[in-house]
Amino acid sequence: TQRARMFHRVMGWTMVLATALLLVIGLANTALLARSVVAVVGIDAMGFVLLATNRRGYTVQSSVALIAGLVLLITAMAVTAGGIRSIGMSMYFIFVLIAATLLGERAAIITAIVCAVLGFVFVALELTGNLPGNRVTYGPAALWTLSALYMGVVILLTRYSSDAVRNPLSRAERELVDRRVAQSDLSRSLRELGERVKELRLLHKSSQLFRDNPVNEETL
Repeated sequence: TQRARMFHRVMGWTMVLATALLLVIGLANTALLARSVVAVVGIDAMGFVLLATNRRGYTVQSSVALIAGLVLLITAMAVTAGGIRSIGMSMYFIFVLIAATLLGERAAIITAIVCAVLGFVFVALELTGNLPGNRVTYGPAALWTLSALYMGVVILLTRYSSDAVRNPLSRAERELVDRRVAQSDLSRSLRELGERVKELRLLHKSSQLFRDNPVNEETL
């Protein structure tokens, strides 16, 4: 189905972008290598499992699991990265967009509420002094790479959302053109049929005239 194909594309490209850019961050800054590897392994392992379940027809369940897994992963990593100040918290906005793309408005609202509650929990932990210390420092290159990752995912989601609207619209337009052509052919056929009916009526009247007024040899 269209939803299954969309999930396959979103999941596949998310794995590709996350793997490539997170490894670049880890290799460029060895202090972030362990976190990058954990994130890549988590995303890719989840991706392969969910792609398999999607192929079995569990598209909705796979979509829910994808969003829940990403939220859980980013939230867990944010605990030691500054909580609400973590750069990963910006991913919450993308998770809402993923939910809207794969599951619709209701799922996006639920995801937004969950992410907002999690963000508030980090705020409360920081205000009460219960938040673990920030163990992660992102350099300018890492911040730029993560921003590029976020923008890439947003571009993909925007494209797939546009395709989801554009494709049915294009099919509807083609069907409308075909229907107009069919109506035009029908109208032409009716006109031709009308002409044939007139000819048949004329022949019928002529035959009646000859039958009522037979022509004999003397008349000729």
